[in-house]
Amino acid sequence: MDTNSRAIVGLSLVLVFLSWWLMRSDGSSQEEQTPLWTLPVVDVTRVEVVRPDDTVVLLREAETWSLSQPLMDTRVDERRVEQLLLSLAGLQVDEIVASPDEDGEPYGLGDPPHLQVSLTMSSGRTHGLAVGLLTPVGYGTYARRSDGSVVALRGDLHRELLIDAAAFRDHRLLSFDPARVRAVELWGPNGTLRARGEGTQWWLDGFGRADPDRVDDLVMGLLDVRFDAILDLEEEIAQPLRTATVELDDGTRLVARVGEDTPLGTLVWAPDDRRGTVVSDALMLLEQGPSDLGVREAFGIDLDRSDRVEVTLGDQSVTLMRESGVWAAEGYERADALDLVQALADVGVRYERAAPPAVEDRWGGVTVWEGETSRSVALGPLHVDVHSAQDEAGGPPFRIPSRDLQAARELLR
Repeated sequence: MDTNSRAIVGLSLVLVFLSWWLMRSDGSSQEEQTPLWTLPVVDVTRVEVVRPDDTVVLLREAETWSLSQPLMDTRVDERRVEQLLLSLAGLQVDEIVASPDEDGEPYGLGDPPHLQVSLTMSSGRTHGLAVGLLTPVGYGTYARRSDGSVVALRGDLHRELLIDAAAFRDHRLLSFDPARVRAVELWGPNGTLRARGEGTQWWLDGFGRADPDRVDDLVMGLLDVRFDAILDLEEEIAQPLRTATVELDDGTRLVARVGEDTPLGTLVWAPDDRRGTVVSDALMLLEQGPSDLGVREAFGIDLDRSDRVEVTLGDQSVTLMRESGVWAAEGYERADALDLVQALADVGVRYERAAPPAVEDRWGGVTVWEGETSRSVALGPLHVDVHSAQDEAGGPPFRIPSRDLQAARELLR
């Protein structure tokens, strides 16, 4: 064997040895890791963690989890419980370090052990695990299995098991099924904004149609607001600075009340009387007004989805049709027809605090068709620099800037 060959063989042996040594030293060899147990998390009905200073007990009834120790009958954060269960279900054994008859004291598994975990399944079967110290090398935790053997588990199990019990409490300000929402009301220094409806039909009291996508954003945004800290406060908010009310399909009203800013955050009271602080920025969605939730285009024309637009402005009328993706109208070039549809689609809504006059003398109207569905808006005569408009499906009148309609009227023939 020549010098180069011997060098290559020698280097290969060194690499093989290093690979073996690294796998042994950090326990990361995939082949050496085995699941600690088979644990269907959906079947867990009770979790008990006995800790040095307290005992945490989580109970599931039907699909609802609660914290029964050390805080009695407290609603919990479902995501936090799921995270704990998934962590426990995914535990992997790196290696067996002691037999059942060996002393567990050196591993933090004396009597009692450092931590004890008990999981009760819907079948009534219980899985137990004694948890000891962190391993001195690598990234693991000692534990004693039900067969008595001491194993090194992958990861720091203490991080999941030693968190403050209060961290399991439900930190959501509001909890509801968004599909059941029929109204959302925001009250604050600038007045009351109320959106009501369901599905794609939403209205703003005093302002006309609401944009269903923006209402949905508000509803989901309210569900995302969470307490930073839940506090044991005795006093009530005598006069809240803001409120957010969610009304459900059965008439239930969930009211969240916002108080003053403090160095810890903004004081907030939940509908179930939990009290605490929330980061002020998370409450900015409560400051929305009609221009945030209301429709911004008066007629709801979509150039790619609408099929027909019938428009009357004063003594001028035209019907525009979209066929094979092209807009056309009798007596119009295609480019002119497209310009007119675009101008009508760009007609906006002006929101002001005072309600506009009702549409009593009809000056015009626009009907927009999409398949078999249509929406019609009646237009009143010019008043200063706006036209009153009203959706014929319902809702209060709203304002349309005259300059927007004038831009479309100049394209009519």
